[in-house]
Amino acid sequence: MCSEHKELQLVNGKHRCEGRVEVFYNGTWGTVCSDTFDGPDAEVICKQLQCGPLSSIDYYTQSFGEGSGTIWLDGMKCISHESFLWQCQTEPWGKHNCEHRDDAGVVCSEANVAKEQLHRSEDCIREYDCKRGLSPDSGQWLRLFGGNTNCSGRVEILCNNIWGTVCDDSWDMADANVVCRQLGCGHALLAPGGATFSQGDGVIWLDEVKCTGSESSLADCPSSSPAQSDCDHKEDASVICSSEDGRV
Repeated sequence: MCSEHKELQLVNGKHRCEGRVEVFYNGTWGTVCSDTFDGPDAEVICKQLQCGPLSSIDYYTQSFGEGSGTIWLDGMKCISHESFLWQCQTEPWGKHNCEHRDDAGVVCSEANVAKEQLHRSEDCIREYDCKRGLSPDSGQWLRLFGGNTNCSGRVEILCNNIWGTVCDDSWDMADANVVCRQLGCGHALLAPGGATFSQGDGVIWLDEVKCTGSESSLADCPSSSPAQSDCDHKEDASVICSSEDGRV
């Protein structure tokens, strides 16, 4: 994981879509100052975390308490069109005139998540076969979601017209290399698990993926079916590839 890698999370809330705003930068988690924090800034956070619309902003740690460590961001000036908080205008990272009693919090409405349904594994396999037959290496049924580039993020698979995730059990660099190559993203730099790019929704389509690294498609790798999965979305698998712009 490179030093410029960034992450975003909300902590101390009742669910993942509310809490104190924390960002990961330069290897450590820190907070965001609420001095100039307003609606457009909070809307970008809700959007980036794939939550519902903004409900409210928590100024000066009234609801979610004080953070610790570095106050990474101050002087936020988003216009709400940005996809990531770090695309907004701000003071240089780590430069601020705040204290942790000024830490910002956000309350977004929870995302509308369809109730997970287990589909028969043979139906899913037919979906993979169909995708491979139509476009063997285009990656149309495979995507990376939530990363800083098109070539980093949570691994998601389209099956039965439902986007789902991959469990990180047995997930390693061989598996990640297949994903990166399939998406035209070069080779894998990292194969993080544990929902590094936040938790996904829906069905966990693959578990115990065991690629050799030579496969042209993730569908060619041995794996367990959804019905045999013992995972939850805290174990969603991700990849970080060497290229920034693949074919997705």
